[in-house]
Amino acid sequence: MTFSSDREVTGELGLNNCGIQAIGGAGNNRIRKDYTLLYVAKGRAYLRKNNAEIPVDAGQAMLFPPGCQQIYRFDAATENLNMWVHFGGSFCNPLKGEPRIISVSSRNEFESNLERLVRTYASIDHSRELLSLAYLRVLVCLLIRDEDLQRDTLKTKSRMYEVLDYIHTNVGSDIDWNDCAAKCYMSRDRFNHIFRECMGISPEQYRIRVCMERAKLLLSDFGMSVGECAEALGFHDVSYFCRRFRKEFGISPAQFKNNHILTEK
Repeated sequence: MTFSSDREVTGELGLNNCGIQAIGGAGNNRIRKDYTLLYVAKGRAYLRKNNAEIPVDAGQAMLFPPGCQQIYRFDAATENLNMWVHFGGSFCNPLKGEPRIISVSSRNEFESNLERLVRTYASIDHSRELLSLAYLRVLVCLLIRDEDLQRDTLKTKSRMYEVLDYIHTNVGSDIDWNDCAAKCYMSRDRFNHIFRECMGISPEQYRIRVCMERAKLLLSDFGMSVGECAEALGFHDVSYFCRRFRKEFGISPAQFKNNHILTEK
């Protein structure tokens, strides 16, 4: 099997070359005909994109599709170990696009396949070609999977931001959490789990916290009475509102209002 340093791969899948190197603060600025994967196994690199340097930490990879400008460098202050692959073919079409960083979801699995690919490429075994392409195929599948995971995570975060905005906009109204979960394309249990993962508390706890923060504003800056404030925030029981306020801030709403008036004087 013949490997070239840079060639356009026209078949389904092809490997140009690959390797592992310990590198200092060296960098690069070039354009290639194939895909370039630069995996940071140790240390830190920087991807230059849109006139900004984006850090690439261990466990992350830089991916450069064919024809893209490759501008990157490694941090001279750290001990760097870089694993790289040049490849191409129609099987890689889901990886088309701009230069980008891919966070590897399973480092052991990813690094193990990369190491097998590099070892096979360097061997003189008669099955070198078949094995190399097999490991490369697995590697491309892992990259596509991790890109899908990243896109799903971004979509989830975007939908959660919409829910947070909805909570803040409708702070004095009853909120249908089943409806919020449906808008995020999740079951209610999944929605509660993801929300708690993002915010550290349940959706209802977050809503109450927003209510109490808004109550401070209504009591101080708008001069509302405790009863008016409770009503404005959708609390039909003033005593319950006072208990929630005290639980949140360690002081009753009336005491908070009086302290604010004294402070202003």
